Amino acid sequence: MPFEIKNAIAAEQTRILITDLYKRQLLKEGIPLKEINKKLDNAYNMARANVLNNRTPRFQTLVKDWWQTTDPQSTGSEKGTSGGGEAGKPAA
Repeated sequence: MPFEIKNAIAAEQTRILITDLYKRQLLKEGIPLKEINKKLDNAYNMARANVLNNRTPRFQTLVKDWWQTTDPQSTGSEKGTSGGGEAGKPAA
């Protein structure tokens, strides 16, 4: 298993645990669930934009390969990595 994949799995596991703890703490403090979810969505969008706007050649190759393997409509053309588009979906 490539090192990058191991890091991605570890990062995702950490994200899930931290998100759960953060959500529980805010609920305990009386913050409405709708507001908590908005904060989490904003954090996700910011993180996604930061990652997808990374311009190092190696990372851009990883992003391009990832889009090609996850996008069933991929025609082999290079996907935009501007971070735009709906959360979790590639920009058109």
